[in-house]
This record gives sequence, C-alpha cells and structure tokens, in this order.
Amino acid sequence: MTSHPFLMSALLFVAPLASAGKPQLPLPTTAERGPAPSASSSTPLEWHALEDQAVQRLSAYLRIDTANPPGNELPAAQFLQRILESEGISSTLYPSAPGRANLVARLRGNGSKRPLLLLNHLDVVPADATAWKVPPFSGTVKDGVIWGRGAIDMKSIGIMQLTALIALKRSGVALQRDVIFMAVADEEAGGELGAAFMLKAHAELFSNLEYVLNEGSRGVERDGRPLYWEISPGEKAPLWLQLVARGTAGHASRPFPAAATHRLARALGRLASWEPPVRVLPEIQEFFATIAPLQPEPRRTWFSDIRAALQKPEVREDLSHTPDLAALVRDTVAITLLKGSAKMNVLPSEASAGLDCRLLPGTDPDQFLKTLREVIADDGLTIVEEERNRATSSPSDSEAMQVIRRVLAKHTPGVPVVSPITRGASDSRFFRERGISAYGVSPYMMDDSLYAGMHGVDERISVENLQRGCRIIFEVVEGIGGL
Repeated sequence: MTSHPFLMSALLFVAPLASAGKPQLPLPTTAERGPAPSASSSTPLEWHALEDQAVQRLSAYLRIDTANPPGNELPAAQFLQRILESEGISSTLYPSAPGRANLVARLRGNGSKRPLLLLNHLDVVPADATAWKVPPFSGTVKDGVIWGRGAIDMKSIGIMQLTALIALKRSGVALQRDVIFMAVADEEAGGELGAAFMLKAHAELFSNLEYVLNEGSRGVERDGRPLYWEISPGEKAPLWLQLVARGTAGHASRPFPAAATHRLARALGRLASWEPPVRVLPEIQEFFATIAPLQPEPRRTWFSDIRAALQKPEVREDLSHTPDLAALVRDTVAITLLKGSAKMNVLPSEASAGLDCRLLPGTDPDQFLKTLREVIADDGLTIVEEERNRATSSPSDSEAMQVIRRVLAKHTPGVPVVSPITRGASDSRFFRERGISAYGVSPYMMDDSLYAGMHGVDERISVENLQRGCRIIFEVVEGIGGL
C-alpha cells in the first residue's frame, strides 16, 4: 500500500483554519461572497471558516491517490471519516474488497419526509503525470485554483457535500428528513464494489429513500460569462463492448491481409467514420431552444428548432465540433482500449479494441448491435459484451428540482437552468433503477477548456467555484430537507 504521510497530520485539515494558517489565496471578499445562507436555527454559521476549510480539505483529499484501477479508496474514506469525527458526526466504513471501502454518515430528521442521500465517489481515473503542468496528486493550490486528479470528477463535489453536512450539524437546522452522506468506491470502473455493493449488501440503509443528489451536470460559461446551468435528471445508457479479431500469428516481416491486427484496423476505420443517425428527444429539443438565445448566429437560428436544423449536413458538421452537444442527439461509439502484439516484430493471433457506446433513451441495444455489425462489415470479428445498462431518468418537476432551480436562481440571477440527460454514466443509475429519483448537481461554472480536464490533463477547479458550490449544496439540502 502506498503510504500517505498527510494522514498523520489529518487534524490539520479538520481543525479551524485559524489554527492551521490561512492559504495565500485571493479569496472572495465578504461583499463578493454575500450574506451567509439562513438556517432554521438560532446558531449562526461561520461560512468564511467553512469555505476556507473546504479549500484545505480538498487539497489534502486530492493528495490521496485513488486512481482506479486499483482504487485503494480506504485511505480516502478514512480521511473523510476523521473530518466527520472532528465535527461530532458518526460514520461507518463498509469494506467491499481489500483496500476498498465505502463510507456512510447520517443526520437524523423527524421522519415526516423520506430520506435524502448525498452521493459521491472516492475513486478517480488514472493520470499520466508526464502530461500535467503539476503533479496530478499534489493538491496544488495556486493563484486561486486547486489542481489535481478528481478536482472536478468528483472529489470537489464530495467536499461540497461534506461541508453541507457539517453546516447542517453546526447550525442545528431542524430536518424533516434524514440526510445521508455516502462516499463510495469503484464508480470509475462500474460501481460493483461501490454503490451497487452497498445497495445489495446494505439495502436497509436506503429504506424509503426519496432523493439522491450526485454528479452529472455543470454550469456553462463563455469568456467568464455564465450562460446556463445544467441539472441532470437522467443519463444515457453505457454499452461496453470488446471487438475481437483473430488470425494466424506470424513474423511481421511477412504481413498478410488476414492478420488479426489488420482486420481489426480496417473495422475500426469503418467505425470511426460512421455517423450514427440523429434522434432528438423532446427534452433535448427544449434544451436547445432554451440555450438558443445565448448562441451567435447561425446557431441561434438552428438551435431554436434543432430537430429541423439537423436535417441539413452543414448543421450536423458544425455540431460535431462541439462533442458535448453532439452527444445529446445521437448514440455514440468511442474506440478506447487497443490490444495487439506484445512485440514489434510479431503479428499476434488476436487483437481487440474496447468500444464505449452510449445509447440514448429508447435505443434498443440489440438493434444497435445489429447495426454495429453491419458497419464493421466483417463476420469474422466477434463482439463481446462487457456491460449493458439501460438509460434512466427521474421527474424534472419534483420538489427537489424545484428547490435546485430556486437556489441556483438566487446565486446567479437571470441564468437559465436546463435539464438535459447526462452524456456519461454515474452511480445514479443504480438508484433510478429502484424507483428512486436521482439528480446530477455539480455546482461549478466552467468553460469547455476547464471542463476538458475531467478525465483529461491538468484537472482543476477554482477556489471560487468550490466555495460557492459549498453554499449552493447546503442551501439545496436545507431546502429539500429542512423545516
């Protein structure tokens, strides 16, 4: 196990910042931060201290390498547990494999409403340190920005949710519903040792659960100007495949067309140039119409009726240069893992590629696979299913969504809130499949260049985004769960 020397001094990050020393950061002023959120209690909240602690805690949290594989989330879960203990909030670790663990804490309400779950994951995707400007597990804080793998996805949101739970405890807000905080393992590898494990092995913890707040959205800005908030009530369905080619092994000095690597390469070329058909769901039509006035021409006109506009090749071509939007109107295929020979001069007997497919709600996976085989156009290649899920969604007019919209409107007046499906997948699907409403609430405002850090290089979040997000999550939770 990799040693984590910061754990020896974890109390530095759970003690008040006044005793730990303030970071040398251009933090927002009192006027910029605005008044502290009201709480249904006579105990005022020291939001400046809470926000400063959030910065220190995220920096420390990012130093814990939980890249999955292998995950090794136990030290991260223990780190969060120490913080909770320092705040007088009891929590429990639920191991799911050696070195893997999930953490659950609960604040009790009066039971007049069903519980609310704050869900986040401890693991992150791997990072190639040679491509980063700073070491990806350094938690560097510089010039008002916090750097590290997980700064967006999703250790920052975990700290926001943790801060909201602490603020609820400190303020003594009277709760109508239990508020549960759960940090899980293994989300980046499918969730079988995390959310899926918890729902199977410890289902009693989620009895009568009504709402889940998780990742799966963001605020979109351009040139420093907020354009709109995305809050996700649903997501596309992941379909993970292996495309396998087999042939005769041989010396690479004598290549032949039927070699496994050559057959695979030709099939992948056909897949890479394939343009899946466009399909615009009603909620996506509404999403584009809502953001249309924020676009320059000709997109302003196109987006006002995106279904009609996408009949034109030039519109499809233009939208393809904005992958985040293009993924909303079609099923997608991404070529990921490539495996072939172990030696430069050997033609292997087998070669394979990973295909990460994301299907819109309503797409029949079997029909999609049939189409995929037609595009590949080689009956000698085998498609192996690794994971199949179905698209899930929650009501967009629920009490939780109304509160989320109200809180965001308070913090960013005049900025519209839209609710498209999420392009990726999250642990929310495990709860939606059980009839529990789950919403993606990632309260940071970012342009595309910063958002590209998620699963990319130089992942980072601004101090302003983190601190504002702490208040937003607290006010949302207070609004959903408080008296």
